Amino acid sequence: RSRGPLRPRATGPADAGAWAAGARAMQCPAVDVRPLPGKGLALVANACIAAGTLIVAEPPLLSVHGIEAMRAAVANSHPALARALRSKSMRALGHLCVADAKIASACALAAASLVASRWTELTELADSFERPDGELRVGSWARQRTQELSSDGADEEGSTTQLCMVLALDGRSATVARAGGERAVVDRASLVRVSGKTAAGIVLTNGVTLEGDVTEVYPVFCRFNHSCIPNVRAVQSDGMRGVFMVQAAETCEELCVSYLDGEEEDTMPASRLAGVAANLGLDPLLLHTALIRQLLYSKWGFWCMCQRCATVAEKADAALELWLTHAVSDKEAREEDAELEGCGLQLDV
Repeated sequence: RSRGPLRPRATGPADAGAWAAGARAMQCPAVDVRPLPGKGLALVANACIAAGTLIVAEPPLLSVHGIEAMRAAVANSHPALARALRSKSMRALGHLCVADAKIASACALAAASLVASRWTELTELADSFERPDGELRVGSWARQRTQELSSDGADEEGSTTQLCMVLALDGRSATVARAGGERAVVDRASLVRVSGKTAAGIVLTNGVTLEGDVTEVYPVFCRFNHSCIPNVRAVQSDGMRGVFMVQAAETCEELCVSYLDGEEEDTMPASRLAGVAANLGLDPLLLHTALIRQLLYSKWGFWCMCQRCATVAEKADAALELWLTHAVSDKEAREEDAELEGCGLQLDV
C-alpha cells in the first residue's frame, strides 16, 4: 500500500488560480482559532462565510528538505512494517520515522533557525507522536539551568533558564541551539525537557509535502482538523498556501479540510475494493470507510469520527477486522511482530 506524502498537494477552486499574485499573509476575521471538546484547537466560523471565500493565506513557518526520501529509507530498513496491513504495524512505521536520526536532525536544524516567537508558534502545533516520558531527544525543546535548583525544585533567586533546542546528544554533553541559531555545547544534566513534543514529531504530524521533496509546516493551515466531508480546501501557489471555502459555513461551524484529498485510492483501488467486499459479503462503501479510517490512524494517530464516519464507526471497525483476518497470513503477522519487538515499540491501537 502506498504511504504517499505526509499531506496532499491539494488544489483549490478552479477560479482561484490567480489568488497568490501579490497576495499577503491574511486570516479572514470571520475565522477564529478556539478549543473544541475532544478536538483541541480548531478553526471555527464566527459568522456566516460564503462558498469560494479565501479565509487563509500564509507562507510556511518551516521548510525541511528530503523528508520523503528519508522516510523511504526507514521503510526499506523495515520491510515487514512497510508492507504491513495491520493498524499497529502501519502506525509503528511513523514512530520509527520520528525516531530516525537523519529525520530528527533535519527537523531540529530547520527549527533551530527560527526566532523565539516562531518557536512558540511551532510548539503550539500538534505532535501525534508525543512521548510522555521525560527523556531528552534530538529535536526536544528544553530549558537550560544556569544555576542549581533549590531542594524543592524551584529556581534559586537570581537563577535563569534559557529555552533551547537539542541538536545532538553525546554522553554527558549536548549540542543545543538557542532561538535564532546560536549554538553551544552544554552539560546534558543542565537541560530539562519542556514537553514531549519534538521538531520531527511536529513536522511529520503537520507537514505538507510539495514537489521536489520539500515538506512545509504552516502556522494556521496546520490547525485545520480533518473531515471526510470537508468544507475548505487548500491551493498552493508562489510560496503561499491559500485556503478557500468549498461550501458555505454557518456561524459556530467548524472548518475542516481533508487530510487525504486525492489519496483515497491509496487505500485500495476501486476495482479491487469491489471484489474484496463481494468475497467477504461486505458493503464496499463500508469497507472503503474502514480503510480510510485506518489510513488516517496510521499517519496521524486518530480514528476519524467526522460526520460520515461517526455513524458507521463500529461497523467499519468490524469490517476492517474481518478483512484483516483474510488479508494477513500468520507468517506475515509473525514477521511484523518480530520487527515491532526488535524496535521496542509497544502501541495500543
